[in-house]
Amino acid sequence: MRCILFAFALLTPGIGLAATACSFETECFEAEACGDAAFLFEFSDNGGGARLQQGLSASTEFGDMGGYVVRADQTSVLYAFEGSGATYFLTVAGEDARLSVHMEGPVVATYLGVCER
Repeated sequence: MRCILFAFALLTPGIGLAATACSFETECFEAEACGDAAFLFEFSDNGGGARLQQGLSASTEFGDMGGYVVRADQTSVLYAFEGSGATYFLTVAGEDARLSVHMEGPVVATYLGVCER
């Protein structure tokens, strides 16, 4: 099972410079059984604190990417990022987080983890 490492920090919309760190300990790659992972991802809010916004940026060991908030409600936020040869969808609900990474092929890896604000 492949394990991917990323660096991840979030400047939460509406909270100024507050950071959120998400870590993913489970990876599910395509139809293979899920396994252990060590996955961290960093992104920042460049949009001035708006709840629904564009202007997010992320950086991984594979390069930089831009993103935006797709949907936000009282229980969860869905983010999308594009770059580094993949599209990343991150959903955060409370402390729970799910990240799916879609690559050409089509190929998808899904990560289960938590975020701490």
